Amino acid sequence: MSWKGLTKSVTRAPQTFKQRFNLGEITKDAVYIDAERRFDELEKETKRLHEESKK
Repeated sequence: MSWKGLTKSVTRAPQTFKQRFNLGEITKDAVYIDAERRFDELEKETKRLHEESKK
């Protein structure tokens, strides 16, 4: 491993550790949460319509 690669690894170690053990702070994006909720509702409705059309 080169010296530059070693320094990158040492610099990134705290973030890597937090990421692997889910210790980092979780960001909350209101726009994304709302879009995800609407998508889930749309997906459920689409599956319901698909099942009804099979009958």
